[in-house]
Amino acid sequence: MTRHRPKSQNKSEKELNEDAIRNASRQLLTAKPKDPIATKSRRSSAGLWSRPFHSDSLGVNPEQIPEATKALRSAGVMADFDSDGRMIVTSNKQYREAAKACGLWTGRDGFGGGQTQDGGRVATGREIEKRKQEFRAAVARGEYDQ
Repeated sequence: MTRHRPKSQNKSEKELNEDAIRNASRQLLTAKPKDPIATKSRRSSAGLWSRPFHSDSLGVNPEQIPEATKALRSAGVMADFDSDGRMIVTSNKQYREAAKACGLWTGRDGFGGGQTQDGGRVATGREIEKRKQEFRAAVARGEYDQ
């Protein structure tokens, strides 16, 4: 007396693998889409969420925290400082605005040299070379008196 096996046991190993692949791909194609990640994460104004961090570059002496807070708030930047005087930055936008308010942001190339004594912007990058070329041309024309 021979026993009959069910159909699935009569298949070869290769056929079983092909069936498993077909079933897995069918499930992937007919599955309900997952919720997008962006709806679950916090987004800053710069487009990406950033963890709050303590900035040494925007920090002040701990004794100057009340003055610095008042000055930044008058410039429209809400800022908090830790006990060491480091600014607690919560977003890229806040960092950029605080750096501009402190005179550390040039807008063109990130961080610059700040401001001159009379409040002007310190020259950076190509601007320095351009001034040197203008000076050399003025000397060559005889427009510069020593």
